[in-house]
Amino acid sequence: MNNDLMELVFTSTYHLPENIEYLYHVHILLIFVLVVIGFILREKLNEYKGLFIFFIICSFFYYQGLESQIELSKDIHSALKNKTHKVVYGQIENFKPMHPSGHGYDTFDVKGISFSSSHEDYKNDAFFFNMVKVHGSPIKRNGQKVKIFYLPPKINKVCLPFIPECLNFKDNRGIIKLWVENTNNK
Repeated sequence: MNNDLMELVFTSTYHLPENIEYLYHVHILLIFVLVVIGFILREKLNEYKGLFIFFIICSFFYYQGLESQIELSKDIHSALKNKTHKVVYGQIENFKPMHPSGHGYDTFDVKGISFSSSHEDYKNDAFFFNMVKVHGSPIKRNGQKVKIFYLPPKINKVCLPFIPECLNFKDNRGIIKLWVENTNNK
């Protein structure tokens, strides 16, 4: 495949703020302080107990989300820097565009590797390519030549003390760089 005829159309551009890890640690400290205050003032906070517990639970989920965003950002940047990402060159096959109503995914294969993207979570700054044909994606048809840098799916284990087995969650990773055939140079 001639790289002169390829045009870079997407690069993972979502960068977390420089101080994000500092905020992450501050958040952990805040949760700890709230739990200690709740324990010390448990008698006085009795009427606000439900609200307090709700806040602690919400904080925990926010913390989990923040932790996964930091890890994902580091994985992408590490993969690009150390060239540990996967690469596939080839033609789009089995292209199925999202329905024009806007619900669903564009799906396609390149050399037997399946990819999908959804406009539902489209952002200009994104970890992974997420444009669809009905909203201007550069991927338009079967036979179109592409070069893709991607991170394969990752299985994350979550082990909780009250569940006898760990839970496995598939982290759908995707395209971190995309080149498409530039038909203007032909």
